[in-house]
Parts: sequence; structure tokens; C-alpha cells
Amino acid sequence: KIFEVKPLDEVMQLKADYNKVENSVKLTWSYPMDDNLYFVVYKSVDDGRFRAYESVENINEFIDKNIAKGEVKYAIVVVNKKTKQESKMSETVTVTTHP
Repeated sequence: KIFEVKPLDEVMQLKADYNKVENSVKLTWSYPMDDNLYFVVYKSVDDGRFRAYESVENINEFIDKNIAKGEVKYAIVVVNKKTKQESKMSETVTVTTHP
């Protein structure tokens, strides 16, 4: 019998708020809390490739304090801790910074 794996839902309502004073970006998103999952924050700078940047768990936000001048994109992937199954990448958000 094949064990059917239900696909993980992707993160919804991803938002990015750029704080000019602190030169940081706060990401927030909507996802049901689940101890078996964590979130991987992907980051792309100036149209480069998305790279896994940080991971967070038990919280639906992340603050990036490492901001370069230019265009930064973010997306979130949900990962199951046990099975390592990943969701599709969320919609991306773009922040244009002028430090």
C-alpha cells in the first residue's frame, strides 16, 4: 500500500515592511501553527537566484537586518521536520531599499 503524502499548503498573505530607520525588513505571513513544520525564508538580491536564507519555527514572522541597497525579493517554503517534505514556494514579495 502506497502511503499518500498530502501536499503541504503554501504560505499565504506574505508581506514585507521596510524600516528605513533601522534598515531592516519585517516579513509576516499567514499559516496555521504546527510543531512538525518550520519555515525557510528564501531571498533574492537584484534579480539573482532565490537562496535559502534563514529558517524559523513556531512564528509567522522574520526580521532581516542584513539589507543591501537595491531590490530584494523574499519567498517562504514550509518544510515538514520529520519527512523533509516541502511546500511550493509562496508568492514573492519585493522590497526596494535605499540605504
